[in-house]
Amino acid sequence: MFSIKFFTIIIVSFLFIDCSKNNTTLIELNNNEVTKEVKSNLIDVSYHYTFKGSILKEIAKKNYPTTINSKFHNVKGLKIIYRTFDVNGNYTMASGILLLPETEGDYSLLSFQHGNLLNSDDAPSKSKLGNNDLTFAAIMASTGIITIVPDYLGYGSSSLALHPKEHKNSLATSSYDMLKASKFYIEENHIATNDKLFIAGYSDGGFAAIALQQMIEEIGDFSLTKTYAAKGIYNKIIFTESLLNVKDKGQMIGHYLWMINSYNNLYETLNRPWNYYLNEPYAGRLASIQHLNSPIDKKLVTDDVNALFSATFIEGILNKTDTAFLKALDENNVDNWRPNNPIALYLSKNDRQFEVIHSNRMFNSIKSHGGNITMEDVQIENEEAMALPFYLAVLHDILEKQNLE
Repeated sequence: MFSIKFFTIIIVSFLFIDCSKNNTTLIELNNNEVTKEVKSNLIDVSYHYTFKGSILKEIAKKNYPTTINSKFHNVKGLKIIYRTFDVNGNYTMASGILLLPETEGDYSLLSFQHGNLLNSDDAPSKSKLGNNDLTFAAIMASTGIITIVPDYLGYGSSSLALHPKEHKNSLATSSYDMLKASKFYIEENHIATNDKLFIAGYSDGGFAAIALQQMIEEIGDFSLTKTYAAKGIYNKIIFTESLLNVKDKGQMIGHYLWMINSYNNLYETLNRPWNYYLNEPYAGRLASIQHLNSPIDKKLVTDDVNALFSATFIEGILNKTDTAFLKALDENNVDNWRPNNPIALYLSKNDRQFEVIHSNRMFNSIKSHGGNITMEDVQIENEEAMALPFYLAVLHDILEKQNLE
């Protein structure tokens, strides 16, 4: 239903992308400066994939106990390449998918924050129909919601760099800039939208969703309606303490070590060898990994925290003496503020103890700051299959709100 509208911008020096059939805005980077003629951070738009509404409807029916009162339309996916900032504050390219429902309407917008990726090939801009986040996002889009799915830094068009795991500022910034680029495309192509903007995220995306909300409210360029989050690490210090104390860690260890590596590279006050954090032989095993961009294989480590982590690291956390590491963790917390717009946190009966503690901590902290936050339940059969039921519960809530207005 939508055609890609072509428009140009004056370019005064070398472009860092190739011109192609589906290019739209061309952005110039010259000595890390963007020319004044550029009116948007949108760089390129190209066709990605079309999802069939009939297939998306069947997936939704099989994974949610309540009937979703909506038609499911075909969805056109467009790959968006846009300008954002890297972890050092320099201009860089990033990518994502803009999902457009193929039906007439006055659309709401949804920023869909994807969850943890086990492989860079699972990024939204590299995905099509399947058991993946992009398909989950397409289900939501098929009901008449324009859905914006950022890859995040380290994936898609920025995959040469490491993904800054659980890094609040870069997750929020890359998502916010994807939202801006998508909004520019929507407006240039005269696609009708209403004033509703939702954010939803699961796992890493749950944390990214709250980080994005905080940035949107601080900048004030967008009017936000509601944020939905599940299984995010909202407070890194509480999460770290939980890791050192709970027995049922699930996949926590591998993800936490990935996060340590990310922070260790991002913060100049850290930059420590692995043997500061870990005992041997684990420190040596991780030091040998050249491009750490996924959770650590559980075969390389142990769930026994006293055997895995060095006494120095454990004592520094529990005794609050490792101020540099604790400061890095604190800078990536999202629970110590008063949001202006409502937040819904989702839990399931199968959540592990530390997940319940963590969500309750987030709920109580936001409440104590005067924020509007609720706790909702997701009906699932097993913990590993919560992502899609969560997004369908979010979709059900969004559609109910739209029908009531």
